Amino acid sequence: MNCDVACDVDLRKLLDFHASHGKVGTIMVTTVDEPAKYGKSVVVAHETGLINKFVEHGKVFAGNLINCGIYVFSPSIFDRIDGTKPSSMEKEVLPGLAAQQQLYCMRLDGYWMNIKKPPDFLMGNSLYLEYLSTARPTMLSTSQGVRGNVVMDETVQLGDDCVIGPNVAIGKGCVIEDGVRLARCILLEGARVCAHAVVLDSIVGWHATVGEWTRVEGISVLGEDVHIDCEIFVNGALVLPHKRIIVQVSDPQIIM
Repeated sequence: MNCDVACDVDLRKLLDFHASHGKVGTIMVTTVDEPAKYGKSVVVAHETGLINKFVEHGKVFAGNLINCGIYVFSPSIFDRIDGTKPSSMEKEVLPGLAAQQQLYCMRLDGYWMNIKKPPDFLMGNSLYLEYLSTARPTMLSTSQGVRGNVVMDETVQLGDDCVIGPNVAIGKGCVIEDGVRLARCILLEGARVCAHAVVLDSIVGWHATVGEWTRVEGISVLGEDVHIDCEIFVNGALVLPHKRIIVQVSDPQIIM
């Protein structure tokens, strides 16, 4: 699997399909509105799943079916990779398999998200929580003050009079003090949001702290062990680890 993919996939079903056709490879595919945003080519396949070819974007419209970055290969795949130089899966290995009719595809029924930047991570989190709301609703939090889809580790300490959600994920050991407002954000393990602070559309890193009456928004990302003082406004900041913020950050910027 590619490391930048978030999805709902039945790996057993994929493996069974791979075994059923007996060819070298199987890839997961999905349909998207703008295929040019994802990789360099689209997949052209027979209704049986046999892949005919890959077509590069811009030359001719060949559909909107793309590679999801999820693969199953028989061990013989290693005989087809040149061990003396780096090989590109999409440019070298997969087209060669398709040309030899050794590659099938299976459509992904659940959600799929390619995550490369913080906005993608937040969107992927929202899609995952939406999936949980129908597939595994018991995983969602029902704590007092929760609004919409929220997942919260059982070790989280939640104060009084908080409003949490929608689309919030809170990791292990986080502390949410009284009167906090969280929406469309992710708090990683050990983060602390102090009393009456607000975090919107942002990611709070491991063991980071948001001070009292502080507001973090605008797709800000706080690295590990970042500490923001009280009554500070942070908008669209990317803060590298082990920093302390003591002044307002009104304009989006990288803080090194």
